[in-house]
Amino acid sequence: MRLDAEILSAGASWKVDDSSGLSRTVRRTCILVMCFALSGCRGPQSMFESAGPEAAAIIKLWWVLFGVGLVVSLLVLGFLLVGCLRTRQERRAPASDRTLRRALLIGVSATIFLLLAILLAAHRYSQPLADERDDALTIEVAGKRWWWSVVYL
Repeated sequence: MRLDAEILSAGASWKVDDSSGLSRTVRRTCILVMCFALSGCRGPQSMFESAGPEAAAIIKLWWVLFGVGLVVSLLVLGFLLVGCLRTRQERRAPASDRTLRRALLIGVSATIFLLLAILLAAHRYSQPLADERDDALTIEVAGKRWWWSVVYL
């Protein structure tokens, strides 16, 4: 995009062309942000590198939640785009009560379905977290007024 502006000031005219510098700066900033964002995707501190069955279950649940959030976000943006691109004539026509009831029913049903799907996924992937092991550490914690008393059993 070329940005040309004539600025008249005290009888002098000059052009400002900032398209190449702006796009280069934006491009460099985006690359820098992506490098910082992707730097945490590998190595021992990465959330994507599971170190046990519990961590693997948490990562699976995270991907389910990410996918649901991505789909919902794309649907909302799609509906917003459709609403913005409608012509003025289409916007003036009022929707019938039947159409509004159908849209409300679809929206409420989809929300309930997504929440139930997330609940089932969380239940399924949290099972390894609830399993008790024979070698589990047992402690006894007592809360005092200003401190905690912990006894390892």
